[in-house]
Amino acid sequence: MADSPEIPEGFAPIAKPSSFGQLLGPVYEREDDDGSFVRAIMVEEKHTNLGGVVHGGVLMSFVDVIMGTTSYRHAGRSGASIRIVSDFVAPARIGDWLEGRGEVVKATRSVVFARGLLTVEGRTILTATGNYKLRGEPRFDR
Repeated sequence: MADSPEIPEGFAPIAKPSSFGQLLGPVYEREDDDGSFVRAIMVEEKHTNLGGVVHGGVLMSFVDVIMGTTSYRHAGRSGASIRIVSDFVAPARIGDWLEGRGEVVKATRSVVFARGLLTVEGRTILTATGNYKLRGEPRFDR
C-alpha cells in the first residue's frame, strides 16, 4: 500500500505485539467505555489468498488472538487454545478495516469459554467459539 491507511478514531497500535502479532499486523486496539476492547487490522495483500479475499487462516488466527486476549483479561492468566470452531460468513478484502470482539461465555477454574466476532463495517465476516486452558496462577486480581 503506497498510501497510509486511515485508522478510525480511538484506535492505537498495540504497544508490544507478540512476534505473531507483528506478522499479522499492525494490530490496533480501542477500549470501550464498558471495559471491553475491539482489535482491528487493515487488510493488506499479505492477508489474502489466490482468490483475492482474506485467507481463512488469517481470520481464524485473528479471532483466536482476540478470544485468547479476552480469556486472559478475564482470568488474569494466560491460556492455550484447546478448541476453536468458526463459521465463515462473508469475505473480507484488501482495504477493509477488519474489527474483532470477544466475550467470555463461561469460566471455570481451569478453562475459559469464549465467543468471537469479526466484522467489516458492521457486516459479519466470521463467528467463532473457543476454549482456553488456563495456565499458571493469576497475574493480577480481578
